[in-house]
Amino acid sequence: MQDFLKRWFYKQGRLCAKHPIAVIIACIVFTVGCSFGIFKLSLQSDPQKLWVPPTSRSANEQNYFNDRFGSFFRISQVILTARNSSQPKDIINRDAFLNLYYVMRSIKDSTIMYKNVTYGLNDFCFKPISDKGCVVMNPFDYWHMDLDRFHEDYDNGMFKQRMQCIHPQRKEDMTCTDEAGVPIMPTVIYGRLGCDESVKPTDPCGKCASRTAEALVVNVLLQNDWVGDKAEAVKIWEKKVFLEMLDAYNERGGVHRVVDPRSTVQFDDGSNYPLKASFMAARSIEDDLEAENSQNAFVVVVSYVAMFIYISMALGDFPHPIRSRFLLGLSGIFIVVMSLAISIGLCSIFGVELSLIISEVVPFLILAIGVDNMFIIAKAVERVDHPDPIERIAHGLSRVGASISAAAFSEFLAFMVGATTAIPALTSFSFVAAIAVLADYLLQITCFVSFLALDMRRVRSARYDCVPCVETTHDRWDVSPAGQPTWFANLGKKDFAKKLIDDYYNPILFKPVSKIIVGILFVCLIAVTVVGIPRMTLGLNEQVTLITGSDIFNYFQALEEYGEAGPPAYAVLRDVDYEDHETQQGMLDLQDGLSKLEVSVESPVYSWFGVFNQWQNPTDPQGATAIACKTTDIQKYPFYERVKKFMETKVNSPCCQQYGLCGEAYFSDIVLGKDKNNSMVVSASRLRFQHTALKVQGDYIRDLNEGRAVVDFYAKRLKKLPMDRRAVERVSIDSAQLTASVGGSEITPSADDDQAAFAYSLFYVFYEQYSYIRGVAVQNILLAVGAVFLATQFITNFTLAVFVAFNVLSTTCCVVGLLWVWNQYPGYIVEVNAVSVVNLVMAVGLSVEFCVHIAISFLKTDGTREHRAKQALSSMGSSVLVGIATTKLLGVIVLAFAPSTLFQLYYFRMYVCIIVSGLFHGLAVLPIVLSLIGPAPIKGATWKGSFAEPLLGNETAQYPSAVMPIDSHMNGESNHLNGYTNGFTSPAHEFNIQ
Repeated sequence: MQDFLKRWFYKQGRLCAKHPIAVIIACIVFTVGCSFGIFKLSLQSDPQKLWVPPTSRSANEQNYFNDRFGSFFRISQVILTARNSSQPKDIINRDAFLNLYYVMRSIKDSTIMYKNVTYGLNDFCFKPISDKGCVVMNPFDYWHMDLDRFHEDYDNGMFKQRMQCIHPQRKEDMTCTDEAGVPIMPTVIYGRLGCDESVKPTDPCGKCASRTAEALVVNVLLQNDWVGDKAEAVKIWEKKVFLEMLDAYNERGGVHRVVDPRSTVQFDDGSNYPLKASFMAARSIEDDLEAENSQNAFVVVVSYVAMFIYISMALGDFPHPIRSRFLLGLSGIFIVVMSLAISIGLCSIFGVELSLIISEVVPFLILAIGVDNMFIIAKAVERVDHPDPIERIAHGLSRVGASISAAAFSEFLAFMVGATTAIPALTSFSFVAAIAVLADYLLQITCFVSFLALDMRRVRSARYDCVPCVETTHDRWDVSPAGQPTWFANLGKKDFAKKLIDDYYNPILFKPVSKIIVGILFVCLIAVTVVGIPRMTLGLNEQVTLITGSDIFNYFQALEEYGEAGPPAYAVLRDVDYEDHETQQGMLDLQDGLSKLEVSVESPVYSWFGVFNQWQNPTDPQGATAIACKTTDIQKYPFYERVKKFMETKVNSPCCQQYGLCGEAYFSDIVLGKDKNNSMVVSASRLRFQHTALKVQGDYIRDLNEGRAVVDFYAKRLKKLPMDRRAVERVSIDSAQLTASVGGSEITPSADDDQAAFAYSLFYVFYEQYSYIRGVAVQNILLAVGAVFLATQFITNFTLAVFVAFNVLSTTCCVVGLLWVWNQYPGYIVEVNAVSVVNLVMAVGLSVEFCVHIAISFLKTDGTREHRAKQALSSMGSSVLVGIATTKLLGVIVLAFAPSTLFQLYYFRMYVCIIVSGLFHGLAVLPIVLSLIGPAPIKGATWKGSFAEPLLGNETAQYPSAVMPIDSHMNGESNHLNGYTNGFTSPAHEFNIQ
């Protein structure tokens, strides 16, 4: 295979060098053809569609929930706290509540105009009970937004008693429900609840007599299933009414008039304004990410520009006007852009949805790989001592073609393996990266080689680098004492990186004490990695993904500090036989089981079935409940007819007002339907509960696991209806709005293997990945390393493939170890999530570049193991150091100044660890290991016959006699001009490889 590849690349190098313009045009035409797919580009920004596998359990359960009960709410929230530390922490006072009243009035009364239609809160809000108002949970619910009643209670000293549903003068008014009849939950509307110890409790049980709170919380629930103009209008309302009003509130007190003369607050003067607002709307994260991308764009552009300038300078002899090779560097960058265009175009043609992470990661990846190949090819050609550029290119490419091919196909297979994962963003990234790597490889060995040939013509003709149309005369910079252009005179001159390795690094590295030090460092790094990998935490801190200091960033900080309530959750029952006694007992036990989760579930758990049993089986001996609820003859009706009548029990009925049996309050928790025989059944129902306050990522994962565990356990005790008795059509109970909100009257029954019940909350769908993300990471890394092994073995041999695969695996794993050490410093940390897994898969590809070229060079070199290791490091180490390490490090350092913490952590920090681990393994561990136990050289490493090429040393090689001789001195302006315009001819004499 080695002999075949050498012959192949020799012929290809000659072809590209002889016909560079034709090859470049062909590559551009191919790129343009593939790029037409960009017009079909589909950019996906929905986090759920990016990170949640569409066939996962959580996605399937969410689809079922949305189909039966409608999409989850659009939630907007305001947290009002003291403006500065000099104010009292307890903000349960008149001034604070008047501020709250203003905020509530602004939210409820403000409107927008969209397409000549006026919209307000009432058009979008969630209304669980007919003929009632919107659900806007806030502390003013105790007074139903009645300012006179509020002042009356405050003036009479009943202010805090009202908040505890204690009011001796008006006991009948102490239902503690909002205007819509929804029970008031103190943990939802207050932050940092406490107790005023100075007020002695009058309750014999010692219940707190006077509550304190450090935050007032407003929760606005909006419907999330609008379509058409209304779907756009609700987003505009959130921006114009909710977000902009609260921005003004913070900036200048927000109030332009006195709300109430009894307030001591001067609303038109922010100096006495007591509260500040931390807030978010459903659209806030999306808005912040867009703003963040625009801010990060500048830093990314600066990073790319820095790398581009460095590449253009490092390829040649900067700042020499002829040998600087700035244009050659730009051509290499142009090839990187072409590779990305081909990849994105082809992926778009085949329907692969792209994401922003691709635009952030793949260009860095391809630039690193492409730059490495550029340096390897250019340096290989420079080290071939022959005056004819065609032969220099042909033999230079034949020398490094095998290692470039091994690296490219290893990376291609590694990324294709990553495409098999179920996480959509990782799949699309892997597809785009794999095709980009392959395209970059093909363009490097064709288009870049052709650009290199043109650049050598330019130098031979003594034309300026950046202005190749201008020819200069020879001066002391351009002519050697022998009369040749210094491009030829400097052929044997070592570049700085190679000189550094040959003169300093190699002699030091292979000393016995250096080997021992490297061994100790390697063992320590492996030990740190073994300790650190299981200790890497799961999750992705919300604040990391946001702009520091933005409104949504401040909101999450306030939520973490003051939040008392967790997100709502449900136990969803599907196609359950509610008439079965074991099922009925299982539902009651399920309710009790959830209530016992004190760490993860906030009591109470609301179950329609328990209230329904009280409604149909009242326990009072006088029968007053049955009379008030009109259930004296309810048992004569079939079970599901009884459920229907229970749902029709209005909130304002005597049954609800006097006995608390409100069927209408559970209207949205029960979905009635008809089976194939037109008999009524309950298609689905749900129990409502609330998780405890979630402060850190671990809390989310814990609550998901515990909630699921309990519901899954009791689901086994619930009997499902036979298939022919499962609902196929929805029944609407005097509520056209409900039918419209869940998408029509048809119902798809659940399958027999579907669990009878499942736990569901909105965050489950995002956090389920943390139950298997570690497995996904391990699987992808191991499969990618296996692909690297197979590709390397195909081009080299089994033994060397083992060395390369082990080095790649160790490099990637040690990246995690270095990250864990870095995480010990204060501040935000890198966690295990889909973003870090994408970067680890990329690390596998980059790790190949750090080691495979040195390994293959070792395999093709004769001599002792240590001599071969030194020569491999000498010939390829400088390209790795200058081509990939320095270039990437220069670009990555710029990312440290990005405004996004996400960039600083998952790009700057992770990329630095990849570079450090790659350099340590590629330039220290691998050479030492090869010098000790490296494989024997491949037989036939040097070419035989007329195409013999010495790989190292000063051996000579004779070219084929068919090569036509030319004047070896090549002096005179006409020779330079002809060399530039008419191509090259090839002399038949000996050359040396330096």
